[in-house]
Amino acid sequence: MDNTRAIDVAELRYTYPDGKEALAGVTFTVRAKEKIAIIGPNGAGKSTLLAHLNGVKSGQGSVKIA
Repeated sequence: MDNTRAIDVAELRYTYPDGKEALAGVTFTVRAKEKIAIIGPNGAGKSTLLAHLNGVKSGQGSVKIA
């Protein structure tokens, strides 16, 4: 498997204006050609995470896309 990092997320935090914390220190790496699934119940932060990955939202921490 290719060890090149495709996505690197470190200590990502995001709180909505109403005070609801959606992401609390999310950290993970996805390597090139690796397949992942993002699963969880309603309100877990899946859509908020994806909005950070595509640049729609910006929180604290770092998101690096190769």
